[in-house]
Amino acid sequence: MQVCYFSKMYWRLNSSLSSIRIKNWGGEFTVFQPESGKTHFLNEMGLQILTILDRSPATLETVCKALSEYFSLQPDKDFPV
Repeated sequence: MQVCYFSKMYWRLNSSLSSIRIKNWGGEFTVFQPESGKTHFLNEMGLQILTILDRSPATLETVCKALSEYFSLQPDKDFPV
């Protein structure tokens, strides 16, 4: 879900990771969300995004910066954040 504070868009989780069931299948993850009854399939980057947003709402720029640090990647100067 997205939230807008002072014209900057922030993303946040609708529920905490503690209420979501996550199973690791060798680097791929199944994520069951009991509230919706849906199961999602994520790679490590998708799960890391959930982890970042579980800490606090974040802008796209904050998420991209945290991902580049976690995966030891250089930010792409052509990626509009």
